[in-house]
Amino acid sequence: MLKGGLHGASRGPGHWEVPGHVIAHGGVGGVKIDFTRAECRLREITVEAYGETSGVTVVIPDGWAADTSGVDPSVGGLRDKTTPDRLPETPLIRLTGSGGVGGVAVRHPNRWERRKLQRNPAQG
Repeated sequence: MLKGGLHGASRGPGHWEVPGHVIAHGGVGGVKIDFTRAECRLREITVEAYGETSGVTVVIPDGWAADTSGVDPSVGGLRDKTTPDRLPETPLIRLTGSGGVGGVAVRHPNRWERRKLQRNPAQG
């Protein structure tokens, strides 16, 4: 479980093994879950995201897909900037929870994150 608290929390972008169920509470500081360097042997991962005050951001690699139908956007909303182009044998991130005031966002790596990945492909 990740709790944003006052200062925020993050998981990734370094190497980590993905469990089947991740819970994230944005709190006041926000939470970022970055799957770009994660080791995932599962076909589906449930991410319970509660935006609360500052929100939850989920970053998934290109080729992975997200199902956001289980998220209540609430006041903060839901931003899904992923593409539907899921590659074979890649995980599906199934998002549930509530946007709260801060919202929930799921996206692929941005320009800065891509540059960092290209510069150091082994570590992120």
